[in-house]
Amino acid sequence: MNPDGVVGPRTAAALTRNLRFRPLSTRGNLVEISLNKDLLTIVRNGRPFETFNTSTGGGYTFTSDGYTGIARTPTGMFRVFRQVNGLDISPLGELWRPKYFYSGYAIHGNSYVPPFPVSHGCVRLSNEAINWMWANNIMPIGIKVWVHA
Repeated sequence: MNPDGVVGPRTAAALTRNLRFRPLSTRGNLVEISLNKDLLTIVRNGRPFETFNTSTGGGYTFTSDGYTGIARTPTGMFRVFRQVNGLDISPLGELWRPKYFYSGYAIHGNSYVPPFPVSHGCVRLSNEAINWMWANNIMPIGIKVWVHA
């Protein structure tokens, strides 16, 4: 079933059953991103703490500053190594309060976070979600970021 952003009968039934996404992580503190489910989960002590919808790399071909690439989010284990507390403008767009985890890839806020992949490869959250994370120091420099299918 493809996500459509609409609470239909299956979603409503899952909510009444208190169905929860279970991250693959079973220990430690990290940020886990499931590309297949378009979910970002904050894991604390091996347990899900908060889960957010996200939009990741859309798989399309793009060209920027003479470079042509495929819009994909890299998979693997990374760490947040840089952050900008405000608007960061890149050749591919505007990133609100980005937390960089690999090269130019970041978890960042955006006003458009559809329930399917559309980004150049970054991990989009709502502006409200990233603001909450900054206010509560949820993703400090050095925290692990695990991106998987």
